[in-house]
This record gives sequence, C-alpha cells and structure tokens, in this order.
Amino acid sequence: MTSSCTVISIINRDVELMCSSILKTIHKKRFVS
Repeated sequence: MTSSCTVISIINRDVELMCSSILKTIHKKRFVS
C-alpha cells in the first residue's frame, strides 16, 4: 500500500496527503485495539 501511494504521489500530491492520512488513521486504530 505504501509503495503504491508513493508511486501515485509523483503524479498527484493530493493523493500522497490522502494516503498518509489513511496510514495515520490505520496506526491509530491499531493502537486503540
């Protein structure tokens, strides 16, 4: 997932921001669990 986000980010910075926020959300959910 991270690698695909990086590839897409080259094309679109907004996608990179979206991917990073999604990853942060996933990490937060893991800590809560």
